[in-house]
Amino acid sequence: MIPFLVVLAVELLAFTQAFYVFVRHASPQMDPNSLITGTVGNTMFNGTISPYDPTGKNFSQDFLTELYNTFSFTSQNFQTIELFEPNCFLAIITVTFALVINVLLMNVLIALLNNVYTEALKSGQRLWLLLFVEIVTDIELSWCLGVR
Repeated sequence: MIPFLVVLAVELLAFTQAFYVFVRHASPQMDPNSLITGTVGNTMFNGTISPYDPTGKNFSQDFLTELYNTFSFTSQNFQTIELFEPNCFLAIITVTFALVINVLLMNVLIALLNNVYTEALKSGQRLWLLLFVEIVTDIELSWCLGVR
């Protein structure tokens, strides 16, 4: 399981670096239809409720936040990327990330499980051979000594 986690960590760090370099200076687009203004309960709410940062601050300005965002991409949660203007390079990175995570990591996991199965099969065959030799030895000893 350790090789799988190492491969996952390397891929996450590589894609985090790519996303971080690309979107760290970009500003999220503001969709006026997603802003909510009005009253909350019976009191006036003097502000705006928005899924975006009202200051226009980028969600990817520090590396740890982008690492968390990239980790959330593994569950196909691309909400933080959807805030930015559609871009060809961003789409290519996102599609590449989805393919690599889904295909490569799934193959690594299958290979590791196959390796575990092969080792368990070899161990089982050795144990079966040991028990077979023990039973044959007991039978030969009982026949040689005349004990039945």
